Amino acid sequence: MVTQVAGAIALAATQTAHAVLAARGEWVTNEKGLVGRAGLGEVDALVASLTATVRWGGHGGLLDGRVPGQRRGTARSA
Repeated sequence: MVTQVAGAIALAATQTAHAVLAARGEWVTNEKGLVGRAGLGEVDALVASLTATVRWGGHGGLLDGRVPGQRRGTARSA
């Protein structure tokens, strides 16, 4: 799951970076350094900080695998 989240964040960051640079009139053919050049370098730290640890808040919902309104012990399998 962490890999999927990291990939989704990376994809969003590169697409946003392309949009930022296009708005500035800059054309990018090499994606190396693209995110930093667009001023979105903080995304690297965010992705690096992702862990597989799930925090159980006791509130239900997506963090503990239950559908909102679902009783404990009846979690769906992925």
